[in-house]
Amino acid sequence: MLLITIKRKPEGRPKVRRVRWIAVLWLTAALAGCHYSVVKRMDLWRKKLRLRTPAEYRPITVAEMIALRPGCPFKESDVPEIDRLERRAVAMEGYLVRIEQLADGKTYAHLIRRGDIHLEIAAAPEFNPLETAAQRVICEVTVPFQWRRERWNLEGLAPLADLVSDDLIGHSYPGGTPGGARVRISGYLLEDFVHCAAVGQSRATAWEIHPVTRIEVWEEEHERFEPLP
Repeated sequence: MLLITIKRKPEGRPKVRRVRWIAVLWLTAALAGCHYSVVKRMDLWRKKLRLRTPAEYRPITVAEMIALRPGCPFKESDVPEIDRLERRAVAMEGYLVRIEQLADGKTYAHLIRRGDIHLEIAAAPEFNPLETAAQRVICEVTVPFQWRRERWNLEGLAPLADLVSDDLIGHSYPGGTPGGARVRISGYLLEDFVHCAAVGQSRATAWEIHPVTRIEVWEEEHERFEPLP
């Protein structure tokens, strides 16, 4: 009777089961090597892939981003307060010193080669982009938002930066604006605690704007910020 019951199951059931196993394996690959709790790591991954554009943004300065607490070192006891802050959407003005095209697609379980784009934002223009990253805030343009916008890619952002790094080819080259263009970056707050070890070296804080949902560029002629299409 058991064998007969199995044979009479809908044909679509095995396909659903295979899809579930694929999803499990995909998540396992995405979380591999992480020494933080699986629950918090999955929550971080979920927040990185938020797709909704916020209805409003609160202004925040580069200095306020760097001073945000709680922060590194990451503690599980800080999670409730981190979660509260991560519900906020903010708008931060600064200078786009460097952009970096990530190539491993780690957030997407390595299913794509061109991953997110890092925007390194400083409080003032910087003319030594490889030497002073310890005072910059990282903002990330995720792949879904890159697909939505015409110029939210390496080629479209390069004219605004002092330095452009393409990890896909392992090469860096000058951008189109020495010191970095004045920009206003908006999106969700995210405490990317897996980068705590880099704080004070390649970034000023583990707090990021991630995902970026709006990019605006200062137009000197009209003295206002204009959206980057």
